[in-house]
Amino acid sequence: IPRSPQPTTPTINPSKVPRNCMGVRYIRFDASNSTLQISQVAVYDSRGLNVAKFQPTSSSPPAVGDDCGFYYSSGAVDGILRTKTACDQGMFYQSQSAQGAYWEVNLGAD
Repeated sequence: IPRSPQPTTPTINPSKVPRNCMGVRYIRFDASNSTLQISQVAVYDSRGLNVAKFQPTSSSPPAVGDDCGFYYSSGAVDGILRTKTACDQGMFYQSQSAQGAYWEVNLGAD
């Protein structure tokens, strides 16, 4: 009996991303029928600087944690590159609903 595929976490292979991403302004994650949970997004320029850190974000409405408050979209660009737990209030983003869930960061590049 064939086994159904296991769900996977999307990853980006840095060796496949063009080194010259000049002019990129937005990075967006869309999930049409799934909730989103994003711990951290880091975007590095040619100097090795995280250009996403503290940049403005937008998203579908965040989830409300049981005892932990909201999961704000800005938490995904706070520059904290470590494992975050459910009660790291506001330190990562989780969408409230699976319908039309999205998260976006504005890098400010023209």
